[in-house]
Amino acid sequence: SAARRRRTVDQGPHTLIHGDCHLGNLFRDGERPGFLDWAVLSHAPGMRDVAYFLCNSLPIELRRKEERDLLMRYRDGLDAAGAEVPTFDETWRDYRRFALYSWVSAATTAAAGSRMQPIEGMRAMERTNAAVRDLDSLSLLRESVGLAPPAHRPGQ
Repeated sequence: SAARRRRTVDQGPHTLIHGDCHLGNLFRDGERPGFLDWAVLSHAPGMRDVAYFLCNSLPIELRRKEERDLLMRYRDGLDAAGAEVPTFDETWRDYRRFALYSWVSAATTAAAGSRMQPIEGMRAMERTNAAVRDLDSLSLLRESVGLAPPAHRPGQ
C-alpha cells in the first residue's frame, strides 16, 4: 500500500533537514561550511541529507573510498550531540535506502533539461546511478516492500 511504502521510506529518527544539500547549495565562510536555499526544509530522517550529499555530490571513486568512514563520523556526531545513534548496520541500511532518494532527486533535475543546471544534472545522474548500483539499493527496496527479487536472465 502507499502508506506502507511511505513508512518504509520515512522510517528512522527524524530531525530538521535541508532537503536539497548538494554542492550547488554549499558555501564556505572561512573554515565554516554552510548551505544555501532552504526551500525544501523538512522534518525527516537525517540520513536522507547525508545520502543525498554523498551520492549526489562526491565523485564516484571518492564516495566509494570514503563513504564508510564518513558514515562513522556522522554516527560520532550524533553521539556527541546526545542523539539516538543507530548501529552501523542500521546506518548502512538507511544510507542504501536514501541513495534511491538521491537518484530520484537527480532524475527530477535532469528531466528539467536546460532549465536547471544541465551539466551538473548529468553528473548527478552518473553519480547516483553508480551509488544505487554499488549499494544494491533496489534489492533493499524490494525487500522493504515485500517484493521478490527479479528473475535472473541469462547473460546478466
